[in-house]
Amino acid sequence: MDVISLSEPSDFVVSKLDHTPRNLPDFDDLFNSQYWIVTNYGDAVFNTNLRFTVNEDLTNSDENDSSMIKLFERERMADNDWIYTSSAETVNAIDDEAEFDNITVFKQFLLGRTQSDNSIISTYPADDEIQAYLNDDLQIQFTRIVYPGSGNLHIMNSSNGSLIETKNASSMNFDGST
Repeated sequence: MDVISLSEPSDFVVSKLDHTPRNLPDFDDLFNSQYWIVTNYGDAVFNTNLRFTVNEDLTNSDENDSSMIKLFERERMADNDWIYTSSAETVNAIDDEAEFDNITVFKQFLLGRTQSDNSIISTYPADDEIQAYLNDDLQIQFTRIVYPGSGNLHIMNSSNGSLIETKNASSMNFDGST
């Protein structure tokens, strides 16, 4: 753990549990033989970079495209569903380490690998990447130009990771209609 900023002295405790957690998200490739609980025993406001060493093998492909390694979280004492948080900033395949930057809240953490290197994943229904409004229609707004290519758009339930629907991206018009 690299502490980037800290408002006051505080005790941090990192616990690695070497067994499979309950209520796994439906995800391509989870590193589910372990998960972590990170706790702040204090009132400090902080910003950290967390480096996790997994029991599974990280590959050169993971190292070359660290965004393939994903971080999931849930509340520290929870036993409910996991929520996608962010992609790794760096991966070290030799030491099987993945680093996630700018973590400001400690919780339970679980890692996984996506099989698609072109995924745009929304962490919540409204964030920097995608905004969704549900009435009679689903509207998705991108803050950058999206080229549909030949892949698929997967609409996922962020609370449990389940797939709601898949649309062929090549049949979609990304100027505002499908």
